[in-house]
Amino acid sequence: MGGIRTRIRPKLETLGRSLAPALARSLGGETSRTGEARPADGESPDDAWVAFGPDKRGYKKHCHFKVAVSRHSVRFLFEIGPEHADKKRWATAWKKNAGKLSPVLRRMKVLAYFKNEHDETPAPRWAT
Repeated sequence: MGGIRTRIRPKLETLGRSLAPALARSLGGETSRTGEARPADGESPDDAWVAFGPDKRGYKKHCHFKVAVSRHSVRFLFEIGPEHADKKRWATAWKKNAGKLSPVLRRMKVLAYFKNEHDETPAPRWAT
């Protein structure tokens, strides 16, 4: 935990300060950032991250971007978590429009899907 606080957290905070304005311009609105280090076993954290969302009171209830650092990987995530208020509507719209993205997604060899935001290993590639 000490290493995360002294070495990784300052880098994530700097990254957050530098990315937030560009994300806000790209998304057409204010973007708030937050960071965490979460222990999975109560002793040492599995990962630390900086997350960007539209609400200063919490990013998990919205679609959000996240940069996560763990022991073996750095992940840049677009996330729709279980706390998202209208996840079913979002998923329906995604399924309806994902076909338009298929040609692009097929060319993206490094694009991955994670079942859990803390996973370091991507889930099997989905059908596009």
